Amino acid sequence: MACHSYWDFLMEAQSTGGVWGGRNPNRSDDFDSRGYFQSPHDVELEQTGASYTPVWKLDDNHALVAQSSDDNAQVRDALRQELFPDG
Repeated sequence: MACHSYWDFLMEAQSTGGVWGGRNPNRSDDFDSRGYFQSPHDVELEQTGASYTPVWKLDDNHALVAQSSDDNAQVRDALRQELFPDG
């Protein structure tokens, strides 16, 4: 199963190793991680290809992954394709 997520407060906490015994779905062999999806809250760093999520948007990203909004279309569509590959 793939891990479909945005960088959020839970991922931030998991990156410290202090949450869930240091286990992080994006670093576990039990999940197929392709990295994090970029959210509409993320800020792109000019000419680097990198982005970051402002700390005040981490909560928004945590809720976004469960929404049916257009802002979540990329994750929603990837998840749908994984669950229903033929349609």
